[in-house]
Amino acid sequence: MLIYILFFLLLSALSFTDFTSLSQRNKKVIYGITVAITIIFFGGRYNCDNDYGNYIHFYNVTPPLYQMTWKTFIQLYTGYQVEPLFFVFSSLLKMFGMGGQAIILFYASVTFVVISRLILKTSIHPLMSFFLYTTCYFSLPFIQIRFGVASVCCLYAIYLLNCENKKSYWKWQITALFFHLTAIIGLLYYFLNRFKITPKRSYFLLGAGFLLIFFPTREIFAWIVNLIGMSRYLNYLNEESIGLGSCLLHIVLFAPLILFQKTLKAQIQHFEMFLKLAIFTILLMIITTQLPILNRFSLLFASSSCISIVYYFLLVKKNKANQIILWNIFILYAFLKFYPSLNHIDNYQFFLLH
Repeated sequence: MLIYILFFLLLSALSFTDFTSLSQRNKKVIYGITVAITIIFFGGRYNCDNDYGNYIHFYNVTPPLYQMTWKTFIQLYTGYQVEPLFFVFSSLLKMFGMGGQAIILFYASVTFVVISRLILKTSIHPLMSFFLYTTCYFSLPFIQIRFGVASVCCLYAIYLLNCENKKSYWKWQITALFFHLTAIIGLLYYFLNRFKITPKRSYFLLGAGFLLIFFPTREIFAWIVNLIGMSRYLNYLNEESIGLGSCLLHIVLFAPLILFQKTLKAQIQHFEMFLKLAIFTILLMIITTQLPILNRFSLLFASSSCISIVYYFLLVKKNKANQIILWNIFILYAFLKFYPSLNHIDNYQFFLLH
């Protein structure tokens, strides 16, 4: 596991570049190099997790584009129940004679290019935000690659909607859905986009959210799936769910966003968007304590915290000591999120050295 720790240390060191006196031009160059290193690290991994073999198998059974027919496509989709774009891009890559590693590299490239673009447009410290996304949500682009791509496309769609670009929002939102169906949660934001968040509304929503703990959510879900003949989904009730401790942790994490929202809203153009995502994350986590099937919905919104919590640097006096202290706090937080994810993967191997 040493290679993963070294990777963490490398990205943490590069994230400090945001707080140096380097020119913006040089910082952007370092940012680009960091993104490239990350794509190679994630895209070049070989058989480090349980899903790797599945993705290579899905790739191998997909014919090249010139041999693909609608019948074959439907058989693949219904047989493996993997979202359509996986087979589309696998077919395209095979048309150029590429092996199975190409789909791993492709998904890593799309994930990190999209999230890095969103970070550049919205974060006050891009390298810090990129570091937080890569380490705190390590499993998204490393293990859950389809969900990882869908989640960043969905977040980018929400950003475009916040910019009043509805046409582009729908393009990205639909693309996200074809990468992974959990991106459907992005449609929720579309209907709540005009909803204004005020301090009173924030406290009301969180208070009402905790009342959901006592609501018979599991029983209602079981009744509905039995009614519509989808009882196989009852198995999701037995999955490991988010504990209340995790909900409380995220309330603490997002507390400054809520408490100082007036101050931050005056300084950050897209702050209200991130505030909504933070509150929705907490509410979804509360529901997930009873319905583990919704875990990925909350995780999708939660990943936006890599940008929003960096705004906390605006709440402290701008001197080197305060920046170093807060930077160290973020490094510790990221490590506490990153290290447990290593329990689900094997020692790192690079495909060219295998």
